[in-house]
Amino acid sequence: MALTILPSTKASAPEANRTRGGASTAMRLVVNEPCAQTINALEQLLDFARRGEVRGVAFAAAFRGMHYVTDVAGTCAQHPTWTRGALRALDDDLAAIIRYRDPQEAR
Repeated sequence: MALTILPSTKASAPEANRTRGGASTAMRLVVNEPCAQTINALEQLLDFARRGEVRGVAFAAAFRGMHYVTDVAGTCAQHPTWTRGALRALDDDLAAIIRYRDPQEAR
């Protein structure tokens, strides 16, 4: 388990927790737990790939801070038109998740 300490977004009352400029120096602890759902999905794909069933992949991987990377490999790189169609199906699935989500949730 990795730990990261970030500046707190909450205001702190004691004057001892303030710097010269008045900004809070209070800190909050953030636990960087691995995402079990992500690990499970990747392990399943890797198992299929090792058995020769997954012949290509096109993906977007999300990192902390809402950063991402995209890439293609194998059959997906060799057949980009087909891959764009498969990704369009994924895009439709994601649109359905957004459409039926609680309107108060972040999108």
